[in-house]
Amino acid sequence: MKRTRAQRAAALEGWADRVAPSDLVEADSVRRAREGEAIAESYRQVPQGPDEDAAALANSIAMTEAEP
Repeated sequence: MKRTRAQRAAALEGWADRVAPSDLVEADSVRRAREGEAIAESYRQVPQGPDEDAAALANSIAMTEAEP
């Protein structure tokens, strides 16, 4: 039987009430580490040229400033 949107929302709300905030921080840290490694590997496979350095630097600064 397929659950309704309201049932899925209620289940998600129940999960959010039970999960520890520290678990969310750990999960986020793991996700960020995996994404960072994937990005680093892509640069190892296809190195960046000098013309791309300025754009990459600007992007990394913007992403850092956007962090909560």
